Amino acid sequence: MVTTPDFTNTLFFVQQSTLEKLKCSQCHNLLSVFPVYRNPKGDAICGRCPTDVTFTRDQLYEHAVELQKFPCINRRYGCLEALLPCHMSIHEEKCRYKLHLCPTRVYNNCHWEGKLEDLVNHFEKHHPAFILNDCRFEVDFVNNHSEQYLMSFAEELYIVIREAKSTDKTFSVQVKYLGFNLDVDNYNYELTLESPKKIYKFVLEEKVGFQLILQEKTVQEKLHNPTTIIASLAIKQNSKLPIQSQDEECIEDEYETENLKDVECPVCMYHLVPPIYQCETGHSICKDCKETQEDCPTCHASFNRTQNFTLERVIMNMIYPCKHFGCRFKTEARNIKKHEATCLFGPFTCPLQDFEQCSVQVPLSKLFEHIKSKHYENLLELDTLSIPFDLALVDDIEEGYILQYGLLLFKLSFVYKVEEKKFKWAVHFVGPADECVKYNFELEIVDCNEKIRRMYVKSSCTPLCDKNDAFRDTGEYVYLHYDQVTKFIKNHLTFRVLINKKE
Repeated sequence: MVTTPDFTNTLFFVQQSTLEKLKCSQCHNLLSVFPVYRNPKGDAICGRCPTDVTFTRDQLYEHAVELQKFPCINRRYGCLEALLPCHMSIHEEKCRYKLHLCPTRVYNNCHWEGKLEDLVNHFEKHHPAFILNDCRFEVDFVNNHSEQYLMSFAEELYIVIREAKSTDKTFSVQVKYLGFNLDVDNYNYELTLESPKKIYKFVLEEKVGFQLILQEKTVQEKLHNPTTIIASLAIKQNSKLPIQSQDEECIEDEYETENLKDVECPVCMYHLVPPIYQCETGHSICKDCKETQEDCPTCHASFNRTQNFTLERVIMNMIYPCKHFGCRFKTEARNIKKHEATCLFGPFTCPLQDFEQCSVQVPLSKLFEHIKSKHYENLLELDTLSIPFDLALVDDIEEGYILQYGLLLFKLSFVYKVEEKKFKWAVHFVGPADECVKYNFELEIVDCNEKIRRMYVKSSCTPLCDKNDAFRDTGEYVYLHYDQVTKFIKNHLTFRVLINKKE
């Protein structure tokens, strides 16, 4: 579906001058977060500020403005969002323009405040000892301590809170996400504990934002009483893998390997899944390999069209591992193909192949590294893009960029056709096609002439495709005619593209 701009969703019901009077008496921000209270003096307090039992909720005010759109609290820092009070609290918490306090302030009295992109420089300059290099640290059960460390993983920032209580003989770890667009409900942090020389290890998982508490006795037993315990952290998609020590895991893998050898295709060596065919002698083979073989590769007997229904019923509930190297996912045989088709460790063709003529195939989990090393000029690290534009001189424009949203990647296709005098944008999800329905993209044309003008439109993300298919009439993309944006252009066309998860 082709989308044209909707300008109504940024309008306020009341004038800006009136909005400025609707402010909290404590934090002096707009009364745009509910619940709103009145103190005994009659002063209004917004939902961001603490209250006590002497305050009275102002439900009349809430009903009066519940359909009023307010600007974000971070408007002074560049945010142009306008939202209803029911959505404001969640937005402000994740707003990419919000200022962050230094996480170390709780124990070293640091008063730094700034944007997230400046936090790493602040730590490198003032708190280098609190940067968690290589996502590794030593576990100490002996000494009481509590610290917060900055950790970078897959281009995202996290705070790692470590605390030990010698009296309880416990050590706790908590990982908190610092960004603005990661769907933390779909991600865990994995804590691996190892003995020296990695002889023994075991793995724990917990949701990002939640705390793991380790008992000294349990850890010592699992790792066979080491003198030193090394921990490492990784962020990953939710996993239901059992927690095991390394020796237990090896025994299980050896047992499973022996069993699963009996259900391997003799040609591709992958585990058999329906439909399964067999030769006249009884040897089984998968459907894809049968089509490439003239006769049975084991005994050279004919295949005909004999299907092994008995084996199909037997293996349906067997637990298969993913075939892609590095993936630890396991599931029932009936579901393994669905996982392998979208596995992060499976081969994935560079999404910029239609713009940069790159046909390299890498695991999806390594795709960002490929983009960063081979197509850095196409990596849109900021949300704003400025393209030189002169109507008298310009030719057709075709540009492709990669955007990040947490640990996910999206492809931005942008074209301008001189003959049509139309700008077109489409954003494609890099990954499983059915996942794209979870995401929208927001496009804002920036006024290069510094007037008080705003053009904004929202549309849905689509499955990954090449530039020839991105802007077909049956596709879903955004277009603007040159006459609509000419007042915004001053030698450059500048626009912002933001990815959001649908509510």
